[in-house]
Amino acid sequence: MPSTTDAAKASLTYMVQQRTEAPYQPERQNTNGPPIPEIPWPSELILIPEDGLPNMDHSNGLAIYRSSLKGYSAMLENQRQLALDQVTRLGDLSPGQVQDIGGGTMEKRIEKELDESIRLGKYLSKAACYIDSPWPGGDTSSQSRGEKKILREQAFELAQQLDPLLQLSIFDLGSGNSEKLQPIFDELEKAKKFCRYFAVDINRASLGSHVQGLSKRYNYILCYGLYGSFEDARRFAIAMPGNKVGISCSSTLTNFEPEEVCRILQSWLEAVDRLILGQHEPVGEKELESSYHTPGFTEFMRGGWDKANQVLGRTEFDDARWTLRCKISTLPQCHMFRCTSLVQPGTEFFWFACYKYTTLEFQDIVKKSGWRVSKHYQDEKTKMSRHGHANSNIGVSPHGTDIFTLSDKDFDQFIHSGNVVKNGDFLPDNLTQHGKKELRRYVDEHAEFCASLDLILCSPLTRSVLTAKGLAETSEAPVVCLFGLAENTNWIQDIPPITYVKGGKRYASTVSLAGGSAGGTLLGEEVVDLTVETPDDQWESWNDRQRRLSTIKTCKPLREIEEQDKKLRIQIRNSVQKIAERKGRSIKALIVTHGGKINTLTGNYRTQLELTDVGWEFKSSSCFANLGTAVYRFRSATDEEAELVEVHESEEHAQLLGSDYQRPRGFSYIDRSGKAADERRLYEMFLKETHEEVKSKVSMPIHSVLLRWDGTA
Repeated sequence: MPSTTDAAKASLTYMVQQRTEAPYQPERQNTNGPPIPEIPWPSELILIPEDGLPNMDHSNGLAIYRSSLKGYSAMLENQRQLALDQVTRLGDLSPGQVQDIGGGTMEKRIEKELDESIRLGKYLSKAACYIDSPWPGGDTSSQSRGEKKILREQAFELAQQLDPLLQLSIFDLGSGNSEKLQPIFDELEKAKKFCRYFAVDINRASLGSHVQGLSKRYNYILCYGLYGSFEDARRFAIAMPGNKVGISCSSTLTNFEPEEVCRILQSWLEAVDRLILGQHEPVGEKELESSYHTPGFTEFMRGGWDKANQVLGRTEFDDARWTLRCKISTLPQCHMFRCTSLVQPGTEFFWFACYKYTTLEFQDIVKKSGWRVSKHYQDEKTKMSRHGHANSNIGVSPHGTDIFTLSDKDFDQFIHSGNVVKNGDFLPDNLTQHGKKELRRYVDEHAEFCASLDLILCSPLTRSVLTAKGLAETSEAPVVCLFGLAENTNWIQDIPPITYVKGGKRYASTVSLAGGSAGGTLLGEEVVDLTVETPDDQWESWNDRQRRLSTIKTCKPLREIEEQDKKLRIQIRNSVQKIAERKGRSIKALIVTHGGKINTLTGNYRTQLELTDVGWEFKSSSCFANLGTAVYRFRSATDEEAELVEVHESEEHAQLLGSDYQRPRGFSYIDRSGKAADERRLYEMFLKETHEEVKSKVSMPIHSVLLRWDGTA
């Protein structure tokens, strides 16, 4: 089934510098020359002269810093003195440790917010969610992937800009336990650049783990944790000597309405000299809503409810007392939750607002706040699920051509038209161009993992074969096609393609789509090489039109699919055991298959559901990301079921695969009665519904063309 979370989501990273000249810093000499120079902590620090800031460019009409700053300086002096006390105490802190700069009072702040939200309807911040739980998309969301790619590719350039800055301190706002900044740190370490890194977060456990890991990795970068809010960190940074850079990935600092973003950026003018900001651009409304209703995000929000109940000392928030509904607005685009009480009519408040700005919108805010944009970088990513991004992952779009409006004579010409198709489910199977780029990225990033494989299994579907062959480029493992690994649904893209043999190799002609931000844009015909080992060679039989038509018209019962997959597990286990015996060691086998098939092959149904007024409704057949890699083992060498058991949170594979590691799902969908949703039953209903959809198309002439299409060459 096409994932409804496939979306072209742009990530922007801005290198932003102040419009003003940098505050004067007296030169400080290190006369002792220790191996790791300590930055001296002064007892007094004046960043702003009493007669105001140096001359500014006021072309944007901003006048906040134009007049004398005597009163403002006096206000800052109190903040500065408080921060100086904290900075002085930091002198006794060792790298890898965490300093409380206000986080210890966070629960009291949350309690006050909750009280005002419930009584007065005030907006509730995100702190209740973040304080105990990491952001579910911290390293896996489309924005995070885009930012990681930018930071990886531009690490040398960014490090070159930071290297000349004397007495450099870096503030990472909302660091979590992310590895995004490591490419920059690696470049600074190579250059033997001494600096201090301050990770800022309200999740103390995540913060501690993060800075401990970095401290072991770097010698020249002294890593500390600051436990508190961004405002706590801003006050702390004001007192810091030397050059200071603030970094905010994933829109953490700027995820507010425009006026508030402007105010926040203005306040940071006094704290740091440069900012590197990540900002998420707008997406389609459907994609926006879907991104906040994934299983991981649902669990994250429920964790926020649990924390709110703990802070309040009572069970205030649950499905029986409150409802959560989406509210989406535009200009700028924003998604937030409307929390409505079921027991106190008229009581409601908004929670967890997430803003998306276009490049022009965001740059306008930056300029109005008194900063200027030095440079910005942009990347686009699409959410992945299972195999590489395929034609079948092109979800239903309001734009483009419905192929079933074409005549049977139009299709050959249509695929070369450069038009956009609304849906890829009925097209011949293939990886999109975007999917091929993502596959290349996976292979490049995980060469060690690919090289460790002893066997790669795939289905006969084009998207699976091409993914498996791509993974095998850096591995000596054979690629073996098992026809039983094909997807359970019977769309045209879920049955093996029509193939032909030429020069000893097997080929298929298919349709190429752009994918990614270009979605269903047609790129023409493509001939693909599907040459792989095939113990049970069924290729020629799938060229038979009657077999293809019979498969399309047949709805196989779920029990029958599960029984076939039990036999398939036994076959796979036997193959693995033979290779292990031959090599005299345990081996690694990789299965490249499909979201629905993972459910029936493992017997562990991990779908995506959405809570509605009538209960849980089916949303997607799998919670797996494209190229997401989960780890299983056989329970025993002899059990009759050949049961597969998911390995619990494998640290080894988390390190090998990074954000592509598919962790075990740690929650169940619970309805209002407290019962777990029957995901198997809902998946069974989905199979029947898709079969009815396919049947309704069979009589159309274009469907016959698609079913037997073998290329135009």
